[in-house]
Amino acid sequence: MLDTKFHLQNIEDLDGRDVREAYFQLIVGAIKLGLSPISEKTAITAVRFYNSREIYLFSFILNKADLLFYLRKPALNSNPRLLKIAEGFPSYQSNNDGELTVRIQNLDDAVRVCDQIFAEAMT
Repeated sequence: MLDTKFHLQNIEDLDGRDVREAYFQLIVGAIKLGLSPISEKTAITAVRFYNSREIYLFSFILNKADLLFYLRKPALNSNPRLLKIAEGFPSYQSNNDGELTVRIQNLDDAVRVCDQIFAEAMT
């Protein structure tokens, strides 16, 4: 179930219209493709994306001016083409856990994640 109150609070915590639009786009784009966005607030604020089998595929961490998007191992293992897509983002990096990250700063970045990464993962 979508925790609207939590998402609205997250959006308010972000600095600037660009990153707020990006947040909204990721949530709506994920839902349209069958992913479930689940918000978490621990030491950091994050949103996790699960598929219909409740596999945790993606997430992002909220920073003030951007969102750090993660392609997790289960997504990468089930669809190797995601690596090539992620490499096409200028902010692409890999971390020590074997996950990939992409920094999302605006609506264009978020649309690209939805259209390329989410859509590819859900095919």
